[in-house]
Amino acid sequence: MAGDKRGVTELFLRNNFFMKAKAGVTPGLDDLKMMSYLQIRTRYAVEIIKADSDSRIPSQDEVIAIGYPYLGGVVAYIYQSGDNGYVSGQMHGIIAAATDEAATLSWFTSSSYTNATDSYAGAGAINTPKIVLACGRVYTYAARQCDEKSLNGYSDWQLPCYWELSAMYNNRVAIGGFAAGSYWSSTEDNANNAFTINFAVSAAYISSAKTSLTKVRAIRYF
Repeated sequence: MAGDKRGVTELFLRNNFFMKAKAGVTPGLDDLKMMSYLQIRTRYAVEIIKADSDSRIPSQDEVIAIGYPYLGGVVAYIYQSGDNGYVSGQMHGIIAAATDEAATLSWFTSSSYTNATDSYAGAGAINTPKIVLACGRVYTYAARQCDEKSLNGYSDWQLPCYWELSAMYNNRVAIGGFAAGSYWSSTEDNANNAFTINFAVSAAYISSAKTSLTKVRAIRYF
């Protein structure tokens, strides 16, 4: 790999990333990382990761696509013009955990109105804390499971809203790992029901009893 003017001229493999500390900088504080799929003749993408934050600077050659392993999970959706959170010239979107939660869960164990009614790109991060605030941390339920999830170094997981879950349904083959059945969204219908999507049928939402035991797939954002 060609180095920059500060002298990066070679990379080594560690933790499934090719890495090289820049010359003149304390090793580990400012690394170049190359995404690796360990395939011969694969065009790899390079990004700069600052050790003190999640900030990233993609290279001009970087290609991030639906289904790619990325930042703790799998790219599930890339924001398009008109989506909440879309920024022209930048790449943002949704990352799904690579697998469902191990057990089916209820939305909550009883009737409770949480005001978690939003449904647009990014709304999972609005709804999830509303649900946890209203329902507490005594019982295990879908939003709490996502809120407390720690996976691959990330702990900012959310229960997707209906809009986000619909986007995941549309990209379900590329994302992978989905079962033929219903998944919870974080979007509430009323005190007794919240919206699900049946991945065996379509992206259409269904108002389901909050006490129903249903599959859960957590998301985060990039």
